Amino acid sequence: SRTSGKKQSSNKFLVTCTFYIVEDHDLEKVEAWKKFIRKYGGEIEKFVSDCVTHVIADNQESEVAKNALARGTRLVTGYWLNDIMFKQKLLPPWKALHFPVPLNLNVSCHNMTLAITGFGDRDRDQVKDMIKMVG
Repeated sequence: SRTSGKKQSSNKFLVTCTFYIVEDHDLEKVEAWKKFIRKYGGEIEKFVSDCVTHVIADNQESEVAKNALARGTRLVTGYWLNDIMFKQKLLPPWKALHFPVPLNLNVSCHNMTLAITGFGDRDRDQVKDMIKMVG
């Protein structure tokens, strides 16, 4: 068989993954994630069950996120999903943004002046997002 330099769309790297997406996300974003997940062999559950391997949430406040943590189900953010989409490879979370904001995080950046230098465009956007996420 011939191989080309292009990534094969038959790369089903999510075939072992079943996702549940916590409902507090933008509907358009969720639909794009679902399309991506299915394209690469993953499944999406409408309800949390024992077969769910990944819960996508922005924070750990919801009952679903709390239960996922208690059961040992991988709890990740949409940033992780976007990054593995880009790499087209299933990897464990490797950036702070890949983990939902912890419960009872008593940090506020409202009275701080922050300078963001030395980051490329995408990294700079992610640092800004992290600051917004923690307040």
